[in-house]
Amino acid sequence: MNLRYWELHSEYNCAVYSYLAAFNNFAEDPQKYAMQRQAWISFGFGILALLLYLVINFGVYSAFYAPLDIWSGDLRRLIGDFLLLIFYGIFFSLLTRAFVLLGMVEYFGKTRK
Repeated sequence: MNLRYWELHSEYNCAVYSYLAAFNNFAEDPQKYAMQRQAWISFGFGILALLLYLVINFGVYSAFYAPLDIWSGDLRRLIGDFLLLIFYGIFFSLLTRAFVLLGMVEYFGKTRK
């Protein structure tokens, strides 16, 4: 039994692994290759948005709230929360877009019988 057989038939593989493995399967069709490339770009920018979300989440208190003496109930606190909302939404929308593009590559790549 070779490794490729194990990758395709193991019950221990999760859906995320199979989608990410599709990133390495570059299609010969230019349209499929373009979708895979767009999925990579979406995935990369999604991870970047997650990192920015975490930096803002852990850094906004010490850099913005504490020096300006902003506590709960202050409307200026919405500035940091709005930034968190923006990056949180960007992260999930780009990650969803990446997986939808990979699903389209898999769906359109199958031959019809």
